[in-house]
Amino acid sequence: MTTGQKLRKLINLERQAQKLRDDLKISQANEVLFRAPEGTWSDNYILVQAGGLGDATLLIVEGNYPIDY
Repeated sequence: MTTGQKLRKLINLERQAQKLRDDLKISQANEVLFRAPEGTWSDNYILVQAGGLGDATLLIVEGNYPIDY
């Protein structure tokens, strides 16, 4: 199988996976589903990030991440 054939196969598989996600109403991987500050005066954020297979990850981001790094 050539590189071009592998790429075409990968594209088709991605399209099929996206169609299945749409049918099952599942979010794409790494899509942020929920974001809120941990508290009124807190620099921490609570995030829920989709896993792409019907699962999700809860993240607590500490500090002012975009500015600190």
